[in-house]
Amino acid sequence: MISKPKKFTLNRNARKFAIVATSVILISKLVSYIILSSNQKLGLHLDVYLNAHSILFSWMAPIFIVVFYEKRSLVSLGLASGRLSKYIYIGLVLVFIVLPLVLLNLDRIIIIHLLEQVLFIAFAEEVLWRGYFQKRLSDWIGLHKGILLSSFVFGLGHLVSIHAVEGYLIPSYSLLTLAQTSLGGLIFGFLFAWSRSIWPGAILHLFGNVFFSYIS
Repeated sequence: MISKPKKFTLNRNARKFAIVATSVILISKLVSYIILSSNQKLGLHLDVYLNAHSILFSWMAPIFIVVFYEKRSLVSLGLASGRLSKYIYIGLVLVFIVLPLVLLNLDRIIIIHLLEQVLFIAFAEEVLWRGYFQKRLSDWIGLHKGILLSSFVFGLGHLVSIHAVEGYLIPSYSLLTLAQTSLGGLIFGFLFAWSRSIWPGAILHLFGNVFFSYIS
């Protein structure tokens, strides 16, 4: 008799938190679409607006909502180390960040790109999409459904951003883009669920965005 109301409360909170997280994602993509599409007409300083957008929606909004609305710790955003030891993280950083930098002779442009990825893109996306959105969606509809749906929305969000910049996209290119980015979201999603931390996925995400084109 005691467990049923408790379970109902947990389910109700999970649904409520998931709906709020979904709203944040939708508003975030709408704002980014406006910024990207307006740049063609207004000649905006695109990097400034996109970086501000990332700070607001990928860092500030999830942290504020978790702390003041959900009243939970930031561990629920996957900002803890999870189940991996510090030695594994050191190894990941050495292999996927330090070693490529050394091989590329510590190029200044790449280092700047690396810092941008940490602050505004790769790490920020893992906080928003996996630590915040996927976690709340999975709490509501189940782990595997949450990963699959959040990965598809992740891919769709990238497709919307490309459409905002380039306009009409041929169907084959759209499907390929959607498949590639959704697959990336799926990989990062399962990695986050397994490790209980955004950091492994963020390191690999950063490696893919910064170094993969150089190495391949």
